[in-house]
Amino acid sequence: MRVDLRARLVQSFCGAVTVGFVVGPDVGRARHVELPD
Repeated sequence: MRVDLRARLVQSFCGAVTVGFVVGPDVGRARHVELPD
């Protein structure tokens, strides 16, 4: 059970990192475009 919990935590962490890696640049780019130069 402890191993299952750890595996689930690692899986959710990897998912969050993947989402952040994919969405992060797009959000940063949109924010950069919105800023008045």
